[in-house]
Amino acid sequence: MNILIVGSGNIGYRHAQKLHRIKEVKKIFFFDNNKKKYTNIKKLVTSEKIFFLQNLNLKQIKIDLVIIATTVENRYFLLKRIIKEKPKLKNIILEKIVFLKKIHYSKIIRLAETKKINIFTNYPRPCYKFYIKLKKLTRQKKIVIKVKGSNWNMLSNIVHFLNLFEFINLNKKITFIEEKNKYQLINSNRVGYNDLLGKITFTNSIGSKLILINLKNSKKSSIEIESNEFNIFFNEEDDNVYIKNKLKDKYEIFYNYKPSVLQSKITYKIIKYFIKNNEIQLQKINDTFLSDFVFIDFIKFLESKFQKKLYIT
Repeated sequence: MNILIVGSGNIGYRHAQKLHRIKEVKKIFFFDNNKKKYTNIKKLVTSEKIFFLQNLNLKQIKIDLVIIATTVENRYFLLKRIIKEKPKLKNIILEKIVFLKKIHYSKIIRLAETKKINIFTNYPRPCYKFYIKLKKLTRQKKIVIKVKGSNWNMLSNIVHFLNLFEFINLNKKITFIEEKNKYQLINSNRVGYNDLLGKITFTNSIGSKLILINLKNSKKSSIEIESNEFNIFFNEEDDNVYIKNKLKDKYEIFYNYKPSVLQSKITYKIIKYFIKNNEIQLQKINDTFLSDFVFIDFIKFLESKFQKKLYIT
């Protein structure tokens, strides 16, 4: 298997970090317009399987999978070019957020259907066994999901939890609640990008809520999920998920989670599974665009509110 990674920043590096250790992966091609980024990857990953392209001449290389890990700008045109120049390519993985214009989603979805190409979005949580079990447990019940942490790049990660919220509550319409939220626009830890500090809330058509909190000096991050019947509490870096039935007064172990929170491990597992089963365990863009649309509308709302263009990682 040969893999092309477009984008040689931090995410691109994370994708490749463990891929070269997979025996079936023969070549990993990198392409980036900023060739200076190649130097960083060469320092971090040493492997004879990795090749750095000076030009994106797709007709000269044989590839079985493309991972697009660039920033969102110009991704639409890059994706169209890859599909055009590699008509036999069947699998592409895109980083979030896929596009910032809704029209680009509909055009790419139609193109993928016409060319019979599988385009996946890198939202791994809905493929975790725990979240699949949680979805069965909640079914279409009214729930509250609260994600709380400190310096967790909330603005860029909102889209991940919108996707999870939509998945758990079976694609119910999601809207942003402006009132009762207190938040401020701040600079991200990554230079040149924006973040939010404070609390934001989304709701859906059955009254469930997604509450996201980013504080300056919070303790360990946590995720809480509450319904009329139970409370679930966990941290994605821990092993266990705890549940408390409303009729009882103590938490019990609900699930032994052991998640892969590092992108390098997530990508490794996805590709290993793909090689063995010829299936990529990620959602297709057809299943993720609605929550992306909520995020796009939210970004437009913030840009109007703060009267400036926002930059997200």
